[in-house]
Amino acid sequence: MGSPFGPFAHRITLVLLFLLLLTIGYLSQSTAMGAVQSWREYRNPYLEELKSVRRVEISHDPLAKHLVMVLLDGLSESSLLYLMEREESVRAVVSRGALLVGGKTVVPSVSYPTRATMLSGAPPEVHEVSSNWFSRRMEVDNLFAIAKERGYVLLNVGDGSIHKIVGHLLDESYPMEDGASQAAVALQKAEEVLKRRAAAGERAFLWVGITDIDTMGHKAGPYTEEYNATIIYVFSLLNSFLSSLEREGLLKESLVVVLNDHGFKRGGHHGGYEEEVRAFFMLLISPAAVPGVHRSNFDQMDVAPTISMIMGWPLPANSLGSPIGTGIRVDARRLSDYLSASRQQAISTLMALADSVGASLNDESPKELYLQVSAEAVRREALTRYAFSLLIFLVLSAIAAISLLLFYMLEGSGRRAVLLTLGAALLYELSFWAFYSFLGRPFTLSDVYSFSGYLGIVRASVLFASIVLGAAAGVRELTQSRGGFASTAALVLSALWVVTLLSLLQPLYFNAIYGVTITMPFPNWDQGFVFFLSLIREAFLGLLGAPLAMAIALFIAALSRIIR
Repeated sequence: MGSPFGPFAHRITLVLLFLLLLTIGYLSQSTAMGAVQSWREYRNPYLEELKSVRRVEISHDPLAKHLVMVLLDGLSESSLLYLMEREESVRAVVSRGALLVGGKTVVPSVSYPTRATMLSGAPPEVHEVSSNWFSRRMEVDNLFAIAKERGYVLLNVGDGSIHKIVGHLLDESYPMEDGASQAAVALQKAEEVLKRRAAAGERAFLWVGITDIDTMGHKAGPYTEEYNATIIYVFSLLNSFLSSLEREGLLKESLVVVLNDHGFKRGGHHGGYEEEVRAFFMLLISPAAVPGVHRSNFDQMDVAPTISMIMGWPLPANSLGSPIGTGIRVDARRLSDYLSASRQQAISTLMALADSVGASLNDESPKELYLQVSAEAVRREALTRYAFSLLIFLVLSAIAAISLLLFYMLEGSGRRAVLLTLGAALLYELSFWAFYSFLGRPFTLSDVYSFSGYLGIVRASVLFASIVLGAAAGVRELTQSRGGFASTAALVLSALWVVTLLSLLQPLYFNAIYGVTITMPFPNWDQGFVFFLSLIREAFLGLLGAPLAMAIALFIAALSRIIR
């Protein structure tokens, strides 16, 4: 009796196709995790050129002696506006100053990058703080560095991210873990530290990080009773904090900036481009503020220039933002001087970048110019990436064609082989996406809260789809359409190669535009998310799904012989 796998050449081809799937899976995993690692450890390739940029000379009399920045992590702008109309504790805080709404966060819209942008006036790809995995100190110029040079004492209470990125500059730092009413502990400590330093005759720059709202947003989601109750509670504490400063006479000589870093989408996630996630506000409490709600077109890069204008400081050297004139009572000359200085500062940074990437500048606004420089940086190596992607696509197409040809030879009917292969591939895809949706449907960067949890979702979805495919291919051997062990194995492999070809189309497209590692400028993060999803799905398919599908299909095929 002959081998159940048919001619020797068929067996060798089946083994090679299977080994190639394993290889593609391994390479996909290496590429995906390498891209993530390059994001975690991102370094600006033009940092040295940018660090050579000098601050534009500008100075005005300060409109405040102390600077206090209170970061309300995870407070959605829409929730603030909703509760401001309904809750006295929220209204009491907001009524103290000028509330600027209509702003936008940077992307990724997560804690570390947004804080670094507020302090530096630069986007994440410039200041290097690209994710919450950042573990070095921020090297670009920032408000803390400026304040230190001007003799301020630098204080941080409650915020672990600030402690990490500018901890080398701080005179006192008290990072605090989430939970156990972190807001109450942080504000009490902030009050004590500020009063002590002010009593010693020092000028203070105090940063206060409040995490209670963010913690509840992740657990319960926004627009929930628990989330709103936490906001109300935090604002009652904040109002008491401000009242205490007022009694000590500190409030009238301070600029207090209350702001958020991001909002939430329904479900309690953030990080991407969604409007509700990127909605950003800034409350300025100062004698220079015009009380009320002011809508303006601004973003987080404008925070540092605005604070510099009020404090009479120079702008951070790599700032691309502009000072906001809305809601602030400053004389026309100061505003004009800072608007002019902000443009000069941004152009200096952009010229350093343009020289590095070979771009030319026209007379657009600095933020528009940055997009032009970024586009040129992407185009520099695009031709090489396109050629590489095309080569990979042709190789994968050839392998998929070989697997289909083998199945055709074993099946004896070209049309039947094509229909069976496409049907099996479609079954895999439907099974994968159905289970993936059942487990939560993460489709954007904002949908991922836990990286390991997300990998678990993709892994489980691949295994489920592979079980379905393997079972369907094996059960075929119980019908009149049976074709034997070799045909069963070939059906599984040809279907998986079709799935592989489809899965890698998007990564190849992404690679052709951006490359496979995170470089300046950052890619479109939603496309980057799909890039990672496609690659890690293929990794699990090759390393786990293919062996599982083959084992199940051949096991059922063997049972069918016993049954028959």
